[in-house]
Amino acid sequence: MNIHQFFTLSLGCWRSQRSGHDPVSRKFDEIYSTANITLLDAENPEALELCEQYDIDPSQTLSPLCVDWHNESRATVTEDRFGRYIVVPVPDPYNINEGYLLRSPGFPETLASESRYELGEDGTFVETVHYRYACGEKRIWFATPNLRLKVSIMRANDGNGLATPSFSSEVRDPTAVPSRFFDRSAIAV
Repeated sequence: MNIHQFFTLSLGCWRSQRSGHDPVSRKFDEIYSTANITLLDAENPEALELCEQYDIDPSQTLSPLCVDWHNESRATVTEDRFGRYIVVPVPDPYNINEGYLLRSPGFPETLASESRYELGEDGTFVETVHYRYACGEKRIWFATPNLRLKVSIMRANDGNGLATPSFSSEVRDPTAVPSRFFDRSAIAV
């Protein structure tokens, strides 16, 4: 599998169940969500703005993606949450399966971010991101074309903080109509 195939296989509407542990509160968190991943035009203004912000030539990027998401229920939060963000893959010129991801603000990020990605020979996508006070690693792989698995861990940058792990299973909904799940008027653009 190469990075083009990974992103193409990721397109569609995904139903997700995520379990995580917050070591500070000593509680487990369970989130049910829906995410719709779509391919954007290379000339998408938001994608071009991200490239400009990071001084990246848009011709050196792969097709940008848009992720619309909706947390349908969360054990610790009573209201539904919606969001949207843009992802622009910037491959290494010598190895397309490695590079950077530019991401517009969206949950959980409140600012644009840049992360490093690598697609292993076994098809596992690894993303590493550094924030001001924390860093995270996410691993995503396909068990089948319609089942994705994801593990992530967040740690404090000082290395002394507690790790916050989570696991997600994501099932593609082949019958979903994206507008059925997302009220765009509720999503802050």
